[in-house]
Amino acid sequence: MSNAFGSVRLLVVDDFPEDRELIADLARTIGIETVLEADGSEGALEEIRKAAVDSVMVDHRLDGENGLDLVDEVHKHWPTLPIIVLSGQGNEKVAAAALRGGALRYMPKRGMDAGALKSAVDNAMRCVRHFKAHPSS
Repeated sequence: MSNAFGSVRLLVVDDFPEDRELIADLARTIGIETVLEADGSEGALEEIRKAAVDSVMVDHRLDGENGLDLVDEVHKHWPTLPIIVLSGQGNEKVAAAALRGGALRYMPKRGMDAGALKSAVDNAMRCVRHFKAHPSS
């Protein structure tokens, strides 16, 4: 059986190293071999510029900054790059703001497991395939 996520390059942006590592471990569990990490907006934008990133997972709260501002920035410069917003303390308002800002999906960190991550990444990769097949969409 082939690994559907083997070539996916996932960027995880979170200011808590433990959360980044947990998400990276879950990503590897579902077959994602390349997980890049950043602890804030500056590092995230640098990784996106230098690497062929397929999807970004960003915490809505970053140390001293708002992760939703990063969502806006990424969406402005890379409008077809799927963004998944994570939150350990979010609510419906955060979810709505993330989606309005260009995020594809909002996921609470609490209770995140391999199945939820697989579903989110699968959805993101469907979007990538759509945009590649229909560049003017």
